[in-house]
Amino acid sequence: MCRKWAFVGLLLVLSACALGSYAVSFAQEHISKENLAALPGAAKARDAALAYVRNQVERLAPPEETTWIEDDVTPEGLVGSSITRFVAGDWTVTVSMAMVQSGEVVYHVTVASQSLHFEWEGQVNADGDTAPSA
Repeated sequence: MCRKWAFVGLLLVLSACALGSYAVSFAQEHISKENLAALPGAAKARDAALAYVRNQVERLAPPEETTWIEDDVTPEGLVGSSITRFVAGDWTVTVSMAMVQSGEVVYHVTVASQSLHFEWEGQVNADGDTAPSA
């Protein structure tokens, strides 16, 4: 009789572990999909940073109508973050972000022009608020 209860107890523990693992996996997948849909995205972070640069040093910013070529430059094997590079002529904008919940995302943005010897670095949060790096 004692063996029977031990077996039942073992089954209950294994079932709880399996269900707990499934629930955590499901929650992580669900959160990730929600976060990705809610994030403003690298292009919006780029635009917020460029608007900030235009406001601060207008003559050193590319025009609003600039057409950008987007490229995912996240190194292979890098987990938990992404890096997107935008190029238009001499201008390069690099946007990196950690994969976190949508309200907590902070994009690190670099705006650079080699010919103008110009580089700006800052952060853009999920609401589009922009600040230069210290």
